[in-house]
Amino acid sequence: MSTILQLAPQNVWKHFYSLTQIPRPSGHMEKITKFLIDFGKGLGLESFVDEVGNVIIRKPATPGMENRKGVILQAHMDMVPQKNNDTIHDFTTDPIETYVDGDWVKAKGTTLGADNGLGVAAIMAVLEDNNLKHGPLEALITKDEETGMYGAFGLKPGTMQGEILLNLDSEDEGELYIGCAGGLDITATLEYKEEMPMVDFVARKITLKGLRGGHSGLEINEGRGNANKLLARIVHDLLIEFDSQLASFEHARHDPLARFRQPRSRRRQLFRRPGRAVVLHGRFVGAAERHCAGRGRKPLRADGQHHARAARRYALARLRQPREHAEPCGLPGCRDVLRLGEHGAGVGRGARHSERHGRQTGPRRHGDASAGSGHADALSAVRVLP
Repeated sequence: MSTILQLAPQNVWKHFYSLTQIPRPSGHMEKITKFLIDFGKGLGLESFVDEVGNVIIRKPATPGMENRKGVILQAHMDMVPQKNNDTIHDFTTDPIETYVDGDWVKAKGTTLGADNGLGVAAIMAVLEDNNLKHGPLEALITKDEETGMYGAFGLKPGTMQGEILLNLDSEDEGELYIGCAGGLDITATLEYKEEMPMVDFVARKITLKGLRGGHSGLEINEGRGNANKLLARIVHDLLIEFDSQLASFEHARHDPLARFRQPRSRRRQLFRRPGRAVVLHGRFVGAAERHCAGRGRKPLRADGQHHARAARRYALARLRQPREHAEPCGLPGCRDVLRLGEHGAGVGRGARHSERHGRQTGPRRHGDASAGSGHADALSAVRVLP
């Protein structure tokens, strides 16, 4: 049995524990709706579900308080279904496992559902307590708040009878909110044409995970990484700088709650050609300019430093390859096998290889006008294996 049942005030925590045992992710309100209706009817109170699925429970005023203004206690019944990558949990069927860690109540590997389970539990405690003196009370427990406040937006005028509404969905103890900023939904559509992957491409999956995540409202100012944005930038550069195709763009699982949180993980799948004549070194970009120009690439920057960033990254990656590492050229009709080598080792063959593909062969930088470099500028050269 969960230790949260021993926490005070027990009349609130016992109801919260009951809520943790009922699956209630946004979009799956059937079980929690039935639970709340049964709870209200079990107390002998008027309980019903409105047209959009909100639960409404009415409790009459205590004797002598009938002339007081009616009060509406409002919370939402759904919760954000998030779990750690290594946690096995089905939010549509499994209960939330809770534990007490010092001054905090936590869940094992998943979200806790205190937003807004504690608000609902507090309302249940008030409805159940017969020692309180109060005017007319109404409980308004809305559906699918986390995915767009659909229950609140769908509430028909005249459904509620009270004049004062207290929203029990808050963040900070001891603070009362009297207003908040609005929100805006944008639906963007991108049309694209699908095509078959090139026959000589291989598939590679790129996964970005382990970010902190967070609430898109509460932590938006903390500069945390957003997996959507970060991986989109990575893939954007890859598609521009290398011969590749995008096969899929997806989150680790279906997530209807992206608007309220900063994504922690994303997956992309790319197809790319496995072998290319790579001509790069971190200090020099001229070879990269010629290499890309020979393949019809356009400069990325007005200053002519074509693919400079790619040159640095690609060169360093290739220089980490074993010295015996070799690749086919990969250009149409070319059977040359290439590898990176020290300057002077096989440079002549590299120069001839470049000339066959219409590339320039230029002098080394740093003023040495005598050393032709074919595909590479200096410290590193592409060698054509005999």
